[in-house]
Amino acid sequence: MKIRVVRLAAHRAVILLGLAASGAALVLACRDKSVPTGPVEGPEAQITDALHSSGKPHFYFLPPMVSAPAYSGTFDPTLAPTVQICVYAAGDCGTVIAQFTTTTGSGSETVRLDATNELYILNWRTDQFRLNRALTYRIRVLVGTSELGFADVDVVSSAKELRTVQTGQFVPLLNGTTLPIKMRIEQGVVGLVTLAPSDASVVAALSQQFTATLTDLHGNPLTGPAVVWASSAPAVATVDQAGLATGVTTGVATISASAAGLTGSARLTVTVSTATSAVTTSSASIASGSTATLTLQAKDAAGHNLATTGLTVVFSASGEAGSSTGTISSTTDKGDGTYTATFTAILAGSPITIGATINETQVTSTLPTIAVTPGPASKTTSVVTTSAASVVSGTTATLTLQAKDAAGNKLTTGGLTVGFTAAGGTGTGTIGATTDNGNGTYAAIFTGVLAGTATSIGATIGGSPVTTPHPTVAVTVGPISLATSLITTSSASVLSGNSATLTLVAKDAAGNNEATGGLTVVFTASGGTSTGTISPTNDAGNGTYTATFTGVAAGTPTTIGATIGGTPVTSTLPTIAVVPNVVLVTVNEGIVVSDHVKVLPPVSLAVSELVNVSDHETVLPPIAVSVAEVVGVADRPVVLPPVQVTVGEGVAVSDHLAVLPPISISIVEAISVADNVSVSPPQQLGAKEGL
Repeated sequence: MKIRVVRLAAHRAVILLGLAASGAALVLACRDKSVPTGPVEGPEAQITDALHSSGKPHFYFLPPMVSAPAYSGTFDPTLAPTVQICVYAAGDCGTVIAQFTTTTGSGSETVRLDATNELYILNWRTDQFRLNRALTYRIRVLVGTSELGFADVDVVSSAKELRTVQTGQFVPLLNGTTLPIKMRIEQGVVGLVTLAPSDASVVAALSQQFTATLTDLHGNPLTGPAVVWASSAPAVATVDQAGLATGVTTGVATISASAAGLTGSARLTVTVSTATSAVTTSSASIASGSTATLTLQAKDAAGHNLATTGLTVVFSASGEAGSSTGTISSTTDKGDGTYTATFTAILAGSPITIGATINETQVTSTLPTIAVTPGPASKTTSVVTTSAASVVSGTTATLTLQAKDAAGNKLTTGGLTVGFTAAGGTGTGTIGATTDNGNGTYAAIFTGVLAGTATSIGATIGGSPVTTPHPTVAVTVGPISLATSLITTSSASVLSGNSATLTLVAKDAAGNNEATGGLTVVFTASGGTSTGTISPTNDAGNGTYTATFTGVAAGTPTTIGATIGGTPVTSTLPTIAVVPNVVLVTVNEGIVVSDHVKVLPPVSLAVSELVNVSDHETVLPPIAVSVAEVVGVADRPVVLPPVQVTVGEGVAVSDHLAVLPPISISIVEAISVADNVSVSPPQQLGAKEGL
């Protein structure tokens, strides 16, 4: 479009300009606003001020850009507005082609104050810019960073095209002309909207009150206009028009308040309720070594389950000393608002409390407990004990097995098959039947018998040996027993005047030799006809006591006894016999005499012999006695020498039991007979011999 310039007188030019402006206004008023004249991209092009498009109160564009507005506020002449012209495309003011302030501007143009007419003005000389009529240009008015309003410009090439511009959306501009940009800025223009709190957190189903504060371009608070509240994520949190936000589910929402084209915002984080979220366990009691599942269900403040994911949930276990113990695994996010972990039981004890934190905040709802009970009995941890490390023979000790599980927990119930054993050492004893105490312990009685080195006490559970270290029990000698202490003599008989040793070995009831002295022992002899003397008792200090018996009168055996502390020993008692130290031997002889002449047999001789035998104390068979005899025979001289006499002897020896019969004595005798005459039988001879 070409423009024809006609030079007129100054006053006529002003009139023409006014007519032109009026005509343009008339033409624009009659146009069909539904017919677009330029490209519109993104948001619909518009004019925004106090009277257009619900723009900012107290800011007005003035003619010739728009029709003259009606206003009632107080003009603010103290501002320093900026006018910015940009290419408007795709809903954005992309390229700024000109900017004017009260001090600087393109083509030396600036924004000026017209205090008389109570307005600010800028002449935009479009002939200084190569405008593209295919583009839309936007005029923006700012104070600082706050945009007061804007107007989109439709550039045309001819006056004829001005009639086709939609004045409800655009300011018509003939390319190459100067556009006076006039605006009125009153006091009370909203310059900033701020929200308090700027960052808040609320539990789902609970509310958070926000407050919007409006300040003017000088930072002074304003009471209006009304703000419009909104939430960027209504599924997370909603907000009403009083600024009350309510959490819906966990997440983050931006709460905004808008007024006079400005928006203030705040961050709202919606969390689950630590007061209502529930912690549960799959079991209230588990055996050591077993597991239970711990679960947290995220809930809102009203107790409704939430399907919230992404929470940081950590489970915990707490209790007093002696409480159950266990380990807790890392937490698994199930993706449906539940979170789980595994509790593995270790030590049995009183119940412990299972808790949890959500994003490091402790859950305060009612928490469950879990108790660990002992697991199955373990042969590698169960313990065998004895009530004493040693027992006196005949007394007892209690053997005990404490059943434990693999973690060392004591079992508290019975029902096992338990047997006790004793092995090794030289001490012996008996073990009674096992008693199930019903509380995880099992007992039996060990009774000491023979004293000796310690024996190892073990146990079996269900036939399998317990492998923990075994205790030992040593059996020691018991108190002296009169029924088992033993009396002996060194000989069953003694010659009169000789002696034998009497011995008492002190023993306990089981026959164990006492190893120490200190008893009052007195030996005795009673019964029989043998007599003797008993010396004082000697204490050997090792449980043995001795005395000496000296034989006096020979006779039948006497019983050797003893008293211990004045009380007689009752075990089997020995005897001792006293024998004489002279033995009477009676020899009966039959003598046959052959004198080869006139002596008529038989000649009978009776010989009585007295034999003295001395063998110090005992006479042991055989006793050999040699008898040499000389027999003198006086007879008639008619007997011719020599006369051979053969003597056969039978000797009977009686030594009152000290000599073991039979005793055989062989006597060989030579008898010389002088018989000068004749011997008339029978002839009796008497002989007395000393051996």
